[in-house]
Formats: sequence, structure tokens, C-alpha cells
Amino acid sequence: GEQTGPRGSYFLGSPERAMEEVCLQDIRLTQKATEKPVCRDADFDRMKDVYPDAHMIDPIGDSPARVLWARYIRGLTLDGVSVESTGEDRRPDYVAGHGAEMTIV
Repeated sequence: GEQTGPRGSYFLGSPERAMEEVCLQDIRLTQKATEKPVCRDADFDRMKDVYPDAHMIDPIGDSPARVLWARYIRGLTLDGVSVESTGEDRRPDYVAGHGAEMTIV
């Protein structure tokens, strides 16, 4: 599979515009492990003035999840998603933050 950076992946909707019905299926990635301190969902504000820039979390840290961090999304399904790290990564694989409904199959 492809190699991605340590930032991780995220779907970040907003209370006013939640994402709906997203399915990720049969995805295999290799990801560089984070070297930054592990952050929690609560460490990030809404980032309303910078969304949707992919670098918007950089000043705080990498995503709080190793594989996928989600906020304000309903009907998110992960089916056959796997991510290998190139080194030790202490983050949990998935974080369903504010207003997120995530199903892992």
C-alpha cells in the first residue's frame, strides 16, 4: 500500500454541518509513526477559522488517532481498513470525538 505521513487521517465536520454516510472499504496503508506527544480529541478546538486546511492541526500535534480521528460525522463505517506503522505509535487506532458515530467492521 501507500505510505502516509504521521499526521494521520481525519474527518472533521462541524455541529452546523455534520458529515453523513461515509464508508471506507478495503484500504491498506503504511504510516510513519508520530514523534510528537500524543494529543486527545479535547486538546483541539473547533478550528473554525482554518478548516479545512490539512495542516490546521500541525501547531498542536498529529491526529489523536493513529488510523482515523472523526468529529461530527454520522454513519461512518470502516470495513477492511488497516494501517501499519513504521515504528512504535502510542496513539489509539480510532478516536470518535464530538458528535461522531463510527462503526468498525
